[in-house]
Amino acid sequence: MPEFGDIPAPTGGSAMRIGGAVGALAKQVGDAKAQSGALLDSAKGGGFRVSENAAEPIRDALKEAQQDLGNIMAEANNLAVAPMLGTGPYAQQVAQHVQQSGDGPQGVLPMLRQLQKVIEQSEEALKVAMENYRESEEEQRSTFKQ
Repeated sequence: MPEFGDIPAPTGGSAMRIGGAVGALAKQVGDAKAQSGALLDSAKGGGFRVSENAAEPIRDALKEAQQDLGNIMAEANNLAVAPMLGTGPYAQQVAQHVQQSGDGPQGVLPMLRQLQKVIEQSEEALKVAMENYRESEEEQRSTFKQ
């Protein structure tokens, strides 16, 4: 395996643009997580309800998204391991950077985990909203029976 000597100076360029895009994506996923949490809180507080018929396509889409994300995460977990690029200082720096891009604070794996949480919270909010609907229907039935 080749050994790399001195570490080249950073040039910016496309790495800077990629970093900006990753930061924007992280913000969007964080926003979606906050919104799904607010949706769940609203459902738990009785803020909305939905019939089972109306919920079915949403529930199906969330299940499919969860399965797809599970498949992606199974493959993406490989990014948590630093690649074996050699023992030179530059090779070690690149390996560490690759690993951080995968599982570091701004890496793809933490974003995927947040996205997984968004889907879970959305599924739970839908379940609570369906229960709210059932309870509302029961209340209306009992009112009309009297």
